[in-house]
Amino acid sequence: MPQHKYVVPVLLTLLAGPVAAMADAPTILKTTPAGTPVKVRNHVELSSGCVGSAPNISFSVKPAHGTIDIRPDRFVFGKGYVSGVMKACEGQQVDGIALWYTPAAGFHGIDQMTWTASFSGRSHRADTYSAQVTVQ
Repeated sequence: MPQHKYVVPVLLTLLAGPVAAMADAPTILKTTPAGTPVKVRNHVELSSGCVGSAPNISFSVKPAHGTIDIRPDRFVFGKGYVSGVMKACEGQQVDGIALWYTPAAGFHGIDQMTWTASFSGRSHRADTYSAQVTVQ
């Protein structure tokens, strides 16, 4: 029986510099004037009755040209969920947290960050997010 040899082309991409963790969600894009804080994203872990609590937040890439503050925040829970507690809480006011970015004094340009929100309740999951803030 004849043996066949196959040649399979392989494409390698080399990246210069450190590689940040890949995000589970699309990159969040924000713009803010120099010296002005901007809310980057809300997070909440929901239980039945739309009672919110804060997930654990850990940064794999911190902003190089500013700071992040994690603050308590009350906000309207988003839409688009199929079922369960999240579906029941759509459009409801919930208590969670917000990540706020504050650019360093005198900084103009683009800053980036990547973080993971770990949810210990029913889902026991961790979601990774990435944000890019343009400081004008």
